[in-house]
Amino acid sequence: MARTLIPFLSDYPVKPNSINGLGIVTFTDGTNNITPNQQQCEAYGYTYDESTGTCKAFMYNSNIERNIANVNNNVQGSRNVTETGTNNTYIMGESNTVKGLSRNNIIIGSNNEIANGINNSSVYGTKGEVTATNSIVLGGNAPTDNLAERQSIQLMYGVQTTAGGTVDSYLNNITDNYFTIPENTAMYFHADVLAVRVGGREQVMLEIF
Repeated sequence: MARTLIPFLSDYPVKPNSINGLGIVTFTDGTNNITPNQQQCEAYGYTYDESTGTCKAFMYNSNIERNIANVNNNVQGSRNVTETGTNNTYIMGESNTVKGLSRNNIIIGSNNEIANGINNSSVYGTKGEVTATNSIVLGGNAPTDNLAERQSIQLMYGVQTTAGGTVDSYLNNITDNYFTIPENTAMYFHADVLAVRVGGREQVMLEIF
């Protein structure tokens, strides 16, 4: 995009040169950048902020940057929040929150929450909380319950080995990646296990702890 050059106004030895992300206009005398006074600022149609002594093209709003960063989201319903860095996320419901720096998630329901930095996950129902990437959460809470007080979580672990002995399986098959269980939490575990062995006669033994 070509830059538009603003000409000097008659009787004014300075003119606008650039506008930063906060909306502050910097002037130039043709050689040096300067901060304009109120008369110079308003002569070019900008607003002079007496409290800061700056010339402004627009009033900065932190929501502008947030909305630009979240342009790929599809949000349907009221009181939903997508914090900075939320991308490619679909929300249908009310009062749901995505904490940010996450992508490719789905929320359907009310008062659900996806934690910061979580990707490729889904949550359905009421007051479900997603804290693991590549997970599916079903929240079955009453409006007066705490977040994640009652919910079902589906996770996937994986491992591959070419040697004998005990080998740990990790969340999303990422070494040393675990699902963190909150304190004061009762958990019921149900596991569906698929093991594939190729070649040899050694015994395959699976242990779930």
